[in-house]
Amino acid sequence: MREYELVFMIRPEVTDDELPGVVDRVKQIVADCGGTIARLTSWGRRKLAYPIANALEATYMLAHLQLEPSTALKLEANLRLADDVLRHLLVRSEGWGQVTAIPSSGEESKESSHGQSE
Repeated sequence: MREYELVFMIRPEVTDDELPGVVDRVKQIVADCGGTIARLTSWGRRKLAYPIANALEATYMLAHLQLEPSTALKLEANLRLADDVLRHLLVRSEGWGQVTAIPSSGEESKESSHGQSE
């Protein structure tokens, strides 16, 4: 099993009372594809940068899950069919909570100058 991060946006028409039901349906979709959700975080309702399907805001959710790579496409197909999910993004994760160091601008310029003739 591989680790994935799934960000999905729930339509603004979904009320706060209906939100747990939608999240449970997404959990069931993941389970039906053989995956397990390790952690689920709500980012809350946010304004969209541009309208999507006439929606100006959505509720964002982040799920850390484990899934077989062969079923990732099936999961995405099922999420596209979910009426309350406005948009989603599934990406493979190298490890939850791990942060890689970003080189400083001085280190980048040294690396980019290697192999160039002056």
